[in-house]
Amino acid sequence: IEEELGAPLFVRTRSGLMPTKEGRAVYERFKRILGEYDALQAEMEERIAQHKGTLRVMMDMGIPQMLTQEPMLTFRAKYPEIELVMEEHREHNCKRLVGENEGDVGITICTRMDSRMNCTPICLLRAEVLVNERHSLANHSFVTVENLQQEKILLRENASYYTFFREYADAGSVPNVLVSISEPKTIQSYLQNNFGVCPIVYTDKRKNPKYPPGVLAIPYQSKRQILLT
Repeated sequence: IEEELGAPLFVRTRSGLMPTKEGRAVYERFKRILGEYDALQAEMEERIAQHKGTLRVMMDMGIPQMLTQEPMLTFRAKYPEIELVMEEHREHNCKRLVGENEGDVGITICTRMDSRMNCTPICLLRAEVLVNERHSLANHSFVTVENLQQEKILLRENASYYTFFREYADAGSVPNVLVSISEPKTIQSYLQNNFGVCPIVYTDKRKNPKYPPGVLAIPYQSKRQILLT
């Protein structure tokens, strides 16, 4: 330290060491520095202790495909001591699981906020109805739930499923579901043979989607905003 500071810190005598004026100044400064370091160490230990455990994230079926990986990766980098558990659930169970304290956070699709919970919109979702190019709806500039009342509905078992059931419920009816399945190729086959129409919701993450030959996407117009929340 004497070499680095360029000043003698001790007077060396046969009976021992005595601090110089500079040595006393360095000693007082080092006490403060070490005290700050001890305080920082204690603070970090407390912060790490507070950020331990498990964060349980409940999601509606199909929502993981709508999300990007960046938020999860950022969270894991910022809170390495917290285990991030993400679960996908059918039947729109996120609110129930969070309400019963089986989940800490829920990611769901809604058209209205729940006043009993702290709801934060993530993004606005878009909706479309996939139809065969020969279908009567193919000439529409947009489609509403009223246009779908008499149609046979092909529903993917994902976030679209629950969204459109709520759309029908708001309109006082239920969809005439021809098939409800998670396999997209089966849905495509029905569409290409003009056996029904398929409503879907998606985020801007999906760029330039590819549809099978002969299938068109018509914008769906909801009476409310469809939010990922």
